[in-house]
Amino acid sequence: MDDICCKLKDVYLWTDSTITLAWIRLHSRIWTTFVANRVGTIQTNTDTKDWHHVSGVENPADIITRDCAPLDLKNSQMWHDPEWLKLHQSQWPVLNVKVVLSI
Repeated sequence: MDDICCKLKDVYLWTDSTITLAWIRLHSRIWTTFVANRVGTIQTNTDTKDWHHVSGVENPADIITRDCAPLDLKNSQMWHDPEWLKLHQSQWPVLNVKVVLSI
């Protein structure tokens, strides 16, 4: 983010993966090398408190990962934010991720 020429007031990063949220909230050393390298990059380049959860059904970017005909994209939710995103941040849904390290 050092390359951005203007100051950002707030940063909100979204994922629909609860596993990813759990990974980035813990030290990257505890994960396998593959995961640790990616998590370490995320932790180095972002503030982990800026990461939030969006459900898969409300994630507009998720539509292109499913079977969808090009004509269906025209009216898809991909072009619209979830309704709650228009509310103040204090009213956004919160997902409490519980991390279990062993079973």
